[in-house]
Amino acid sequence: MPIFLVSTTTKEEFEANGRTRFNEISPKFLSKLDFIVKGKKFSAGNNLTIVDFTLHEILDFTRHFDNNTLAPFPNLIAVFNNFREIPQIKVSFVY
Repeated sequence: MPIFLVSTTTKEEFEANGRTRFNEISPKFLSKLDFIVKGKKFSAGNNLTIVDFTLHEILDFTRHFDNNTLAPFPNLIAVFNNFREIPQIKVSFVY
């Protein structure tokens, strides 16, 4: 999982090989998630669940880490955007 990789390395270790590992691991991980959420509004269907909060954090981290990482995964982008458009949640974001 990309977050585990990044959060368990020192800055020096990450600078040396973390980005390469992230770029190797994240497409495999994200493609599995993309397949799981295909055709769904949220991670488990049309209803928001606690999983969506975690998924949002993973995707947001990934997006900030490398803005192009999510580009090949339209289903994840859709779920990410659906989550961010919920009015009660949208007001908490600082863009």
